[in-house]
Amino acid sequence: SMLEAVGQKEKASLWREKAQSLKMNTNRWLWQEERGFYKVHLHLDSLKHDFDEDAMFPMGGNAQAIVSGLAGTEKAARIISRAAERQREFKISTISGCLLPPYPAGVFKFPGMDEPYEYQNGGQWDWFGGRLVYAMFENGFSHLAREKLLEIIRKNIANEGLYEWDTRDGAGRGS
Repeated sequence: SMLEAVGQKEKASLWREKAQSLKMNTNRWLWQEERGFYKVHLHLDSLKHDFDEDAMFPMGGNAQAIVSGLAGTEKAARIISRAAERQREFKISTISGCLLPPYPAGVFKFPGMDEPYEYQNGGQWDWFGGRLVYAMFENGFSHLAREKLLEIIRKNIANEGLYEWDTRDGAGRGS
C-alpha cells in the first residue's frame, strides 16, 4: 500500500502477489485442520523424532498468524480456542505458555532449555501472550481476552515486575 501511495502500482502488485503466495503456501503446508493450529515448522531433511512434534502448539507463531491476518476469522477462532485448552491441559498459570506440550527432556543441549517448561521450551512469554490477548480482543473474544490479560497482570504483580519469561507456575525468570 505504501508503494501504491507513491504511484508505484506495478511494484505494489508484485508484493501483493508475493504476499498472497506466501499466505497460500503457509496455510497449505503449516495449517493443521484436524488440530486447529499451525505447526511449529516442517523438517526439510531426514530428521525424525520419536514424538509427535506436530502436536506441539507454538503459541507465539499462532498469535502472530492471527494478528497479521494470515489465519483469517475461522482459523483465528480455532487457534484461540486451542490456546485456552492447552493452558488448562498443561496447567500453565497464564495463556503465555509458548510451546505446549514442550519438547521432551534432552532434545536441546543448552542447559537453560534442556528440560520441559524451561525458557523457550514451554516457558511463559508474556509479550507473545500479549499478542494473543490482543488477537482475542480484535476477533470477538473480549471476555476471554480480559480474563487472560488479568491473569498476566496478576502474575506480574505477584512477581513484582515483568520478567523475560516465567516458569510453568508463574515464577519470574531471566531479565
